[in-house]
Amino acid sequence: MNFNINELPPEVRDIVGVYPVADFSSSPEARVFRVGADGEFFLKIAEQKALLREAEMDAYLHSLSLGPEVLFYGECSGQDMLLTRRVSGKPLTDSMYLRDGRRLAISLAESMRAFHSLPTELSPVSDRITPYLKGAYESYESGARPHSSLSSYSRLKSHEDAYRILKASEGMLRRDVLIHGDFCLPNVIYDGWRLSGYIDLGCGGVGDRHIDIFWGLWTLNFNLGTDRYSDIFLDAYGRDTVDKERLLAVSCAEALI
Repeated sequence: MNFNINELPPEVRDIVGVYPVADFSSSPEARVFRVGADGEFFLKIAEQKALLREAEMDAYLHSLSLGPEVLFYGECSGQDMLLTRRVSGKPLTDSMYLRDGRRLAISLAESMRAFHSLPTELSPVSDRITPYLKGAYESYESGARPHSSLSSYSRLKSHEDAYRILKASEGMLRRDVLIHGDFCLPNVIYDGWRLSGYIDLGCGGVGDRHIDIFWGLWTLNFNLGTDRYSDIFLDAYGRDTVDKERLLAVSCAEALI
């Protein structure tokens, strides 16, 4: 997944050809390039159609002043290409936020509640649950075991146990709020201690809030190295909206995907 600058569409070449470019990739599923001395733009390249949902959700969140501006989305040399403008601010993994775990947990919960209050009617992805469950089952049936760390975090005995629990409880999962789908600290951007927006929205759409709650709890544990802020996060989000059985179902799905 590379690019030849001479083959890029004009609107992409005019930016990438002028500014310095650095490989910012963190996943084998896509190449990410940071464009500009201060990272004013991001260029993502993946397999055909792999970035369509992200481009659509980026555009939708940008229309609400909460997502990156899409400057280009399309096919180039048989690959999907997405060029966006950086959301101003810093991710919640920045050291200034990690130094204050309590305030970070509250801010993450508040930004999640804000996301879940966004309108669903115009979301370009109206059903995240069907492909979400399909992906979990297909992964299990293929014999893949990609996220043993998530199984350990969820305290599940085995992938078979996760599969059994998910099968019995999948009907509980709802399609009633707009979710991010990967609500981790690097994907929430703050300017100071004020929410600026969200990035990496390829797993977003209308779904069940417990998918985001799971990732909120996981990311605090992973990035801070402790579970001591879980209760603070849940209190700030609102415990009255958290269903333990639905959260367990999500934990099982995430351990399988």
